[in-house]
Amino acid sequence: MELYAQPFWAPKAGNSEVEYEDAFYPPHLIETKTNSFRIAIADGATETSFAKLWAQLLVKAVGKGRLDPMCPTPTLAQLRSCWQRVVSRKSLPWYAEEKVRLGAFSAILGLSLSEDLTGRNWKACAIGDCCLFHVRGNNLLRSFPLAHSSEFNNRPHLISSIPECAANPSPTFSTVTDEWCFEDHFFMMSDALASWFLQRYESGDSPWELIQNLNTVDGPRDFQSWIADLRGSMLLKNDDVTLVSISIAQDS
Repeated sequence: MELYAQPFWAPKAGNSEVEYEDAFYPPHLIETKTNSFRIAIADGATETSFAKLWAQLLVKAVGKGRLDPMCPTPTLAQLRSCWQRVVSRKSLPWYAEEKVRLGAFSAILGLSLSEDLTGRNWKACAIGDCCLFHVRGNNLLRSFPLAHSSEFNNRPHLISSIPECAANPSPTFSTVTDEWCFEDHFFMMSDALASWFLQRYESGDSPWELIQNLNTVDGPRDFQSWIADLRGSMLLKNDDVTLVSISIAQDS
């Protein structure tokens, strides 16, 4: 398969790029011919400490296939130890240290695509409200893990950077498996944009058409302007925004 994956991102309005707390992996545009591919995005919870670091650790583990959604505990233990080592090296005021003890939280979404003797398959895993949309032609085939805009709320399930977190000590991934065809499109989005996407779809629109038009040389710049317009029109909440647009073509 010939795969094209373009990431887009924007920090909250009023924040600098270094304050962006989502993450995605691979961290760059992908144009490749391959039989298998993995990609992941994560949404670090702003209210928690060092959420960006935790989101980055998660997407790299999922993107490299190190975190098994059916048995995540061993890898999560390693990631949590890494997060703790990094933050413990930092000199922090007492109130920041107290926040660190509460841990960081993040949503995570992973997608793997494969083409082999068994067929053309895709698998996705998720905890939280980052969403995957599978589009064929002008039809939305799948919305995962959330299917309706009403499902978004202020208390999504998240993965904690500390194992003793009472809220979610042993997180359970939602998973889905399906087939893909050439010319299919996949869109991975953090919650703010995913909620907008589903609202537009529920209103009878085809929001993927707007996103597909971003896959140009000026795509990242156009994305920033588009997000600013959505926020200015009060159609998108002011949150970090992440989008990965993926298309699959037959090998040329």
